Amino acid sequence: MAELSVFIMFSNNIRILGHSGLVAKAAFDIAEKTGKIDPFAAYRYGLFHDVAKFCLPKDKMYRHPLLGYSLMKDSGHNDIAKICLTHSFPDKHASEYITFYCKGDVVEASAISQKLQDVEYDFAVQLIQLCDKISGSDKYLTIEQKRDFYFQKYGIVASCIDKAYDVFFEIKRMVDSLIGEDLYAFLKINVGM
Repeated sequence: MAELSVFIMFSNNIRILGHSGLVAKAAFDIAEKTGKIDPFAAYRYGLFHDVAKFCLPKDKMYRHPLLGYSLMKDSGHNDIAKICLTHSFPDKHASEYITFYCKGDVVEASAISQKLQDVEYDFAVQLIQLCDKISGSDKYLTIEQKRDFYFQKYGIVASCIDKAYDVFFEIKRMVDSLIGEDLYAFLKINVGM
């Protein structure tokens, strides 16, 4: 039985690494094309945005933004701490979505909401939010595909999720404008899936 739990943990870590690698690559490519932030900083942000997932059991993954923030802040990486905290929350004022994301854990949601109020949502934050949203564990997906995947997997339809996805679409439109082409074409995402 111990071998099975080690295998499950290893498989989960491989998915996290694959996902983080895709986020990092997309962030680097977009940053390089736009010149808005240093591409190597963008790459680091993408690589470390989910760092706390390696410390949590699967049923507590919703805690990874705040734990990642604390880990990075404690190690002196304030810029990465900000990314860890914000990457899952496209609207820092959307308390209903934050509570939903935290699976009803109001203590966690409140702590996240409080910390988010002091954070400026700059281009780096929005870039990682977008790159996180379009990255699976082994390929890029459109925002629509990712939304449909979550709806099918979890059977959830909530207005707070729709509002969050509206923000992701808004960020994508901004990035489309900055790179001078459709993001999906730029990253060669198969939109017909």
